[in-house]
Amino acid sequence: MIKRLMQFFVPPSFPGNETKTHQAALLHAILLVSLTMAILYTVSVPFAYKKTGIYLAVGLTLILIDTILFLRVRYGRLKQIAMFYISL
Repeated sequence: MIKRLMQFFVPPSFPGNETKTHQAALLHAILLVSLTMAILYTVSVPFAYKKTGIYLAVGLTLILIDTILFLRVRYGRLKQIAMFYISL
């Protein structure tokens, strides 16, 4: 279980395509930071706001989007993920 969890933090590699591997590593790092920030934001919402409804929904939506993008990096959809992430 721990080994599987640690694989989540290792950037994907694409044998035979060094450019794609480098791009995936950079995108992986950006998404990891974004996911961490979304989690920290969502955890801090109840302490920062009296009415947490919309703020909590925004935080959970960001976590869901970042998680989906993070998992799709593994399949090599780098251009689509980068375009979607930039459009946010």
